[in-house]
Amino acid sequence: MFSPRGSEMITWVGAALAPMLLAIGAVPAGAATADGCPSVNGNWAGSGPFAVTVQQSGAGQTIYRPSALGTQGCTAHPVILWGNGTGTTPKNYDALLRHWASHGFIVAAANTRNAYSGKEMVAGLDFLTAQNQTAGSVFLGRVDTAHVAAAGHSQGASGAINAGGDPRVGVTVPIEPAPFASIEALHGPMFILAGQYDVLVSPELVVKRLYKRASQVVAIYGNLAGATHGTPLRNGGGFRGPMTAWLRFELMGDEQARGLFFGPACGYCASPIWTEFLRNAKAQAVSTTNGSGAPGPVAAVVSAATETNKKWRRGKQLASISRRRPPVGTTFKFSLDKAAAVRLAFTQSVRGRKVNGKCVAQTRRNKHKRSCARKVARGSISFAGHSGVNAVHFEGRISRTKTLKPAKYTLVITATTPGVGSTTSTLKFWIVK
Repeated sequence: MFSPRGSEMITWVGAALAPMLLAIGAVPAGAATADGCPSVNGNWAGSGPFAVTVQQSGAGQTIYRPSALGTQGCTAHPVILWGNGTGTTPKNYDALLRHWASHGFIVAAANTRNAYSGKEMVAGLDFLTAQNQTAGSVFLGRVDTAHVAAAGHSQGASGAINAGGDPRVGVTVPIEPAPFASIEALHGPMFILAGQYDVLVSPELVVKRLYKRASQVVAIYGNLAGATHGTPLRNGGGFRGPMTAWLRFELMGDEQARGLFFGPACGYCASPIWTEFLRNAKAQAVSTTNGSGAPGPVAAVVSAATETNKKWRRGKQLASISRRRPPVGTTFKFSLDKAAAVRLAFTQSVRGRKVNGKCVAQTRRNKHKRSCARKVARGSISFAGHSGVNAVHFEGRISRTKTLKPAKYTLVITATTPGVGSTTSTLKFWIVK
């Protein structure tokens, strides 16, 4: 479901997508959102309070909107620009787009079957902006052009990223996007989504890599358990609820959704609906609030983590703050923008077996189950970090009685600001004999 961009794109699309193209024919309950639209009390996947009207713009878009604009407390309605997957039209996502309109959004879905450039999506915003100023238009004064998101699936997800480079588009929701997108041009929050069983767009090789490149903005990555490349079609499947929560928070200021994505114990962080849920440093620094909608205090940000040696021999010294480069061991370095409590957590990836959807330790009874990789905690070290560059000399000893064995490890550096939140950075290393 991607549009060709040169021979590389043509080859990729032709090989990967032909089968798919054949196959698809905390606020008090009841409170209003920041923009006055009614709350849905956390029922993100359920229909919203608005009846829905669908119409053609005459300019290349299908418009999904609340039938009675400017009612139920909404003086103006945020905008979602939608991009279809290759070879599809808004009809293939009709239930999802109606769902968003029922929540009070105006959705401008580009009618194109090739939305990669994002231009057709942005044209929908041009149309609504003009109508918002046109006497006699049903949209007159009812379009919230200050709160605009771009969302899409597959090729349309790449289009959403490209549309996100427009200064008027502040939020993006790419679902299973193609690898070719100008993600460095984004200037606002992104919730990028993958499907666990998507064989067309690899979560690891495509979606997660795009997420990692978006370090300049608040970025969140979710890999939906059990999802395939076809899951977003029709009503959005399991993606629908989380996407709606994200859009209601980012575009409407719905504080009931904030805690799902932000804060040290965010609701989606450990939710079983995801096989993986990641937040970059900027996302981790966003705090929860007292419900007023005002930004909370910002957590210390840990960044620029490095190590002097990725492969090293064990020594006998305990971990210590150091500025020297040792002949044995390594020195982990990282920067803090303010003083914070720091925890170094060491984990190891070991082979397990998939049982009831979980990766568990191998036993005699499950040894014939599908192999998987499971993370095992091997210990941690905590200390007070200072503003600026911190250097921790490490030779493998976690305490006076515990030493890491020769193996490959992952180090998660967590900086915590008490009462505010935490941010993390990750390194990998290999201890040899």
